[in-house]
Amino acid sequence: MAPGRMKHWFLNRFVLIAEVLGYVLALTVILGAISTLFINVDILLPVSGQLTPLHTTITLDEDCAVATLEQETGSAVASGAPVAMVVTKSGDMLRVMGIRKVRDGLTLLGVEDSDALGEVLKTARTWLGNAASPRTTTLTAPMNGLVKPSDEALDGDRIPAGKPVATIYDLNTLTMRAILPDNRVDRVARDMPARASYPSVDQPLEGRVISLTTDEDGTHVDLRFEDVPEPVKRAGHAAVFGDGGEGLPTATADIVIGEQTLFSKLFSKRQ
Repeated sequence: MAPGRMKHWFLNRFVLIAEVLGYVLALTVILGAISTLFINVDILLPVSGQLTPLHTTITLDEDCAVATLEQETGSAVASGAPVAMVVTKSGDMLRVMGIRKVRDGLTLLGVEDSDALGEVLKTARTWLGNAASPRTTTLTAPMNGLVKPSDEALDGDRIPAGKPVATIYDLNTLTMRAILPDNRVDRVARDMPARASYPSVDQPLEGRVISLTTDEDGTHVDLRFEDVPEPVKRAGHAAVFGDGGEGLPTATADIVIGEQTLFSKLFSKRQ
């Protein structure tokens, strides 16, 4: 074959091969786009609420007064550890509160010598008729966390029945309570996944639906986010103990209420 004819033959075949490759590439792109339309994506229900560290209160079903606090504010405790010794009888409460007021008054006056303070308190106990030690009840931590005694416990005042003696906070876990739209209540169930965005954290907080409750204001959903990163823990500490920082913000969370194809999301009625 002459060189010119060979070159012409090669060019024709090259153009044909290029066209075929172009068609194959275009078909591949089209098939890829079509298949993408049928990939499942999450159906998200956005809600908003205040982020709060998981916490539980220590209460009694009768009035009490704190005889001694076993833990300082912000101290870490394990579940079952003693938090406070309290008295519940009226006479014991008066004695305990009286002794507490005397101790606080002497501290304010600058009486710091332990021997002198002990003698004054011994005399005060005699005045208050506290010949026998009051019968105390030990209150323990219901979970691991950090202790925050109530103002009444710190001040030595009477604590009404049902009011917190102290609160235990788990800064590793955040909760959020939000109102559900009326037309979405039946789409939400316990243990559904949820994701919350946080300003200073790249990855969303991963959580789930804990409970649903209904009252006169509507239906509330409670979300829980566990193993939160360190910046969030620091913000939680600031929110609880007021030791600086911005605290925890109101945030938006997405509840995953189901799945649908991308085609359905784009071309069907809103879910």
